[in-house]
Amino acid sequence: MIGLILLWLFAGIPKVMDIPSFSTQLKRMPYIGWMHSFIAVILPILMLAIAVLLAIPKLKLYGLYLSAGLLCCFTIYIAWTLLFSDHIPCSCAGIHADILWKDHVFITAIGLVLNTLAIWLEWKNIENLTHKYNKTLLRNDTPHLGI
Repeated sequence: MIGLILLWLFAGIPKVMDIPSFSTQLKRMPYIGWMHSFIAVILPILMLAIAVLLAIPKLKLYGLYLSAGLLCCFTIYIAWTLLFSDHIPCSCAGIHADILWKDHVFITAIGLVLNTLAIWLEWKNIENLTHKYNKTLLRNDTPHLGI
């Protein structure tokens, strides 16, 4: 979980700190350049919101779902761009400028797999807690009100 929180903070904070530069970088991206202004504002906010949700225990599952959705979008976009785009710009709008696009799609795919595993583990944890709670309620040795 800490890894995902750090990932979203590391990806979101630099973009929030320099939205105009991030917007310029997005403008050069295939398929999404036309909506660079919108993405430049919404994406960093979403990244930071995911990090916050993941840090709050009661909201962690929502954060995991949003994180998985965003990682899925990134993975599909990068793979689509690698397969079908005539022009592949620098990866400077990504997490790190030195990461190649092929490496980036691999990293996001691994992140998506780990994120999905975290969702599964969270559901198992909720299931175990619910089972323990119900078992406690149904025990015969709990005091009754004599009704």
